[in-house]
Amino acid sequence: MDAIKAYKNITDAVNAAEKAAKEAKDAADKALKDVKKEDLTKRAKNLKDSGNDLLRDAEDAEQDLKEASDHLTAQEKRLKDAEKKKKALEKDLMDAQAELNNIVRDDIGDMLDEAKSKAASANDTASTTMDRLNAIREEVDKINVMPSDSNLSSVMDDVNKSVKNLLNTIPSLQDKISEVEELSSQLSPVTNISENIKRIKELIEQSRDAANRIVVPMKFSGEGHVELRPPRDMEDLKAYTTLSLSLQRPVNPDIGRGDGTRRRRQDSTTTDKGDMFVLYLGNKDSSKDYIGMALRKNVLFCVYKLSGEEYEIKTDYITRSPAEPAFFDKVDLHRIYQDAQVILTKLFTSNDPDPPQTSSKQGELTRNLLNLNHSDVVFYVGGYPSNFTPPASLNYPNYKGCIELSTFNDRFISLYNFKKAVKINLETPCKRYMQPVVFDYFEGTGYAKVSTQGVMVSTLLLTQTISTRSENGLLLYIGNEYNYYSVTFERGYVVIHSNLLREPARSTTKVFPVDADSAEVLIIMESKGSQEMKIRVAGNEVVKANVQYTPGDYADYYIGGLPQALRERHNITSQPLKGCMKNVKLNSKYPNFQEKVGISRGCPKDLLASRKAEFNVGSSLSAALKGFSLANDITVSLGFKSSEKEGLLLQNTESSIGAIELALVDGYVVLTFKDEVWKSLKSSKQYQDGKWHYLTATRRVSPQSIELRIDEDDLGGQITSGSFSSNPDSVFLGKDTFKGCISNLYLRRPDSLYRAEDLSQFSSTGDVLLDMCSADRPPQLMLDRNTSRKR
Repeated sequence: MDAIKAYKNITDAVNAAEKAAKEAKDAADKALKDVKKEDLTKRAKNLKDSGNDLLRDAEDAEQDLKEASDHLTAQEKRLKDAEKKKKALEKDLMDAQAELNNIVRDDIGDMLDEAKSKAASANDTASTTMDRLNAIREEVDKINVMPSDSNLSSVMDDVNKSVKNLLNTIPSLQDKISEVEELSSQLSPVTNISENIKRIKELIEQSRDAANRIVVPMKFSGEGHVELRPPRDMEDLKAYTTLSLSLQRPVNPDIGRGDGTRRRRQDSTTTDKGDMFVLYLGNKDSSKDYIGMALRKNVLFCVYKLSGEEYEIKTDYITRSPAEPAFFDKVDLHRIYQDAQVILTKLFTSNDPDPPQTSSKQGELTRNLLNLNHSDVVFYVGGYPSNFTPPASLNYPNYKGCIELSTFNDRFISLYNFKKAVKINLETPCKRYMQPVVFDYFEGTGYAKVSTQGVMVSTLLLTQTISTRSENGLLLYIGNEYNYYSVTFERGYVVIHSNLLREPARSTTKVFPVDADSAEVLIIMESKGSQEMKIRVAGNEVVKANVQYTPGDYADYYIGGLPQALRERHNITSQPLKGCMKNVKLNSKYPNFQEKVGISRGCPKDLLASRKAEFNVGSSLSAALKGFSLANDITVSLGFKSSEKEGLLLQNTESSIGAIELALVDGYVVLTFKDEVWKSLKSSKQYQDGKWHYLTATRRVSPQSIELRIDEDDLGGQITSGSFSSNPDSVFLGKDTFKGCISNLYLRRPDSLYRAEDLSQFSSTGDVLLDMCSADRPPQLMLDRNTSRKR
C-alpha cells in the first residue's frame, strides 16, 4: 500500500496542474476584456485633445463604449461568444467615429486587431493546455487501486503504463506553459492586465510545484537523459549545496550462453562494467565550476570543482537489485564552501537499511565558491546531450538503472519536473518500498487550503500538530471578502490578527519554538456563548480574542501560508510556516487538502535548520558554541549583504585568550583579531552594494598570522588596529548595529563539520527574521516579486 500511496502523488500533481491551467484560461479571458476596455478608454482620453467642441461627444462615446463592453463581458463565457462580442465592439467603435465628425481613427482598428490576435492566441494556448491535461487525467483515471486489490503487480504495470503516457504529455504541457508565459509578457502593462498576468505566472509556479511532488523513480536504460531546470538561487549555491537522491543498479544479465567466440564478443560489447555518468550541475563549459557524480566499476564518486580546483570523494559500491522489488541506496551530499561530505545508506528502501557510510573532503580556503550564473548553467541527470562534453572525471556512458531525486538545497525536487527528457522510462520504472511517514513538510514557501463546506456548527475546532524551530510564521488564516482572522507566531509569541479587532491579541509568554519535538495547536472559534477565538498550545491556552463568527461565514481556511491575492486583500505579511505538520483536523475529522503549495511528505530534520537571517538595527543573534575556541586555529566563513556602510557582522571574545571581530566600516570589511596584540586587516573594496558577498577569515597559531578574503579575490591589507569590548564566550551576529542579511555561517566546529550553523539555535534580540532576506525573492511562492514588507 505504500507503493500505492506513492503513485497517488501523480493524481494530486495532475489535478493541481489541471486546475492551474483552467484558472490560466479564465485569467486570459479577463486579460482580453481589460485589453479591449483599457485601449478604448485611452483612445477616448486622446480625443479630448481634438477640441472643446468635441469634448462632450467624446465623453458620451466613451461612456457608451464602457457600457457596451460591460454588457458584452457579462455574456462572454466561451471563445465563440468572445468573438461575437469583439465584432459588436468594433461596430460600436465605428458608430463612435461617425458621431465624432469623421475624425481619422484607423489606428484603433489596428489596436483592436492586435488585441484580438493576442487574446485569441492566449485562448488557443489555454484550450490546448486543457486538452493536454485532459489527456493526462484520462491516463491517471485508469489507475483505480482498491485497498483489497491483491493483484498489485498487474495494477502497478497499469500505473507504469500511465506514467509513460504522462511523460509523453509533460513536454507539450511545459511548452504550452512557456507559450502562455511568453504571450502574457506581450500584453499591455495596464494595472488590471498586469494582475492577470501575475496570476497566470502564479499558476505556472503551482504547476511546477505540483510536478515536484511526483515521487516516482525514473528508469534509465543507457540511452537517454533528463535536463532539469537550474536552481533559481545561484547566490546561495555559491557557498552551499545539498542534494539527496537514491540510486538503483540492475543485476548483471547472464551472458554465459553460446560458443566461446560469441561469449567473448558479448563480454566486450554488452557487459555492464559499472562505469557510467550519474549527474552534472555546472557550467555549460565543463572546464569551469561544477558538481557531479559518476560510477567507476559501480563505485560512486562525487566530484566538485571550485574556481579551477577539482575535488573528488570516493564512496562505495551501489547495490544491484531486480527492478521489482528494487533496493535503492540513498546518497546525501553536503557541501559548505570548500568542504564536502557524502553519506551513503545502502539498501535504504529495504526493511533493514545498512548503517550510513560517511566520506568527506576538505578543500583549499583560497578557492571555496561555486561560481555559476543562470545564463550558462545546466543540470543533467542520467546522461547528457551530444553537444555537451563532461569533464574527464565524469565522462562515462549514460546511466543504467533507476534514479530518484528527493531534495536540493532544502527544497523537494522531482525528476518529473524536467526541462527536457530524452528516452527515459523505456522500461517499467523500479518499484520499491516506501517508508511510512506521518508528517507533511511545509518548506516555508506555500500553504494548504482546507474546505469548511457543510460544517455548520456553532464551534469550529481547528487542530494541527506542529514541529518547527522558527520563531516567526503564519499558522492559520480564515476569512471572506470582507473580514478575516489570522493566527501567527512572531518572535515566538502567538498573535491573533483581524480587521475586526482594534489591535492584535498577543500571548503574554513566548511559545515558539516549543520545548518538545512537536506540540498540538488547537484553535477554537465560538459563535455562541463567549464568542471568542482561543488558541491552545500543548494543552495550555496562550491567547484569546473576541470574534464575530456565524456558521457558514467562511467557506475555507488556510494553514501555513496564504496566496498572494489574499495577502494583498488584508495586508497580511507574516512569512509562511517552515516546519512539519500532522494530525490536521476540522472538528475532530481529517479533511482533505484542496490545494497544496510548497508541501511534501515527510519531515527531514536537516531541513528544519535556518541558514539565513535578516537583521535590523538593534537586533542580534548569539550563542555559546561548543568547540569554537580562539585558542586554536580558526576559520570563519559567512555570506552577507547590506546597503549600509556600517555594521558589525560577527564578534567573539574569550577571556584571557583573545577576540575576533568582523565588521563593515565605511563599506569596507575589517577583520580585527587580538591574541598577544591587536591586528587588523581591511578589504580593498567597499561592499555596501546590497549584493551577496562571501568572506573567509583565518587565524593561525603557529606561525601567528591572520588572513581575510572576500569573494575569493579581495585579500585586503593591514591597517592600524582598533579595539572593542564584547560579552565573553558567545558568538554574536549583528549585535545591534547591522542592517542586512547574513547566511551560511561556517565555523568548522567538530560538531558541525560540513554543515552551516543552525541560526534557529541562537538566542535573538530585537527584530531578527530567520530564513528571510527581504532584498531576495520572498520565500512565499505566491508573493509578489517586489514585495518587501514584513510584520
